Amino acid sequence: MKIDIKFQYLAPGASRPDDKTLPNGALEIDNNNVIPALGDIISISDKNGFRSFKVAGRNFVYGYTLSGEVAGCTVFITVTDVSEDEIGVDIKE
Repeated sequence: MKIDIKFQYLAPGASRPDDKTLPNGALEIDNNNVIPALGDIISISDKNGFRSFKVAGRNFVYGYTLSGEVAGCTVFITVTDVSEDEIGVDIKE
């Protein structure tokens, strides 16, 4: 099954994620990859380098074939800011 992951940014105090803060695009994974859990710290890179976020929510959207089999899944992962002193933000390079 094809699994896409899309990240959405939720600003502190906002009621809905925006579509401007994180780069557009999806990450295609297979069944052997890990999908971040609620509370996990993740780092996402863009043209300015790495930025750390905390996973605040996950929404799984499934698509089906005409025969009723799962054709694929898109996981929308909502992330928010994380404090600089939280364990898991700093990684040794």
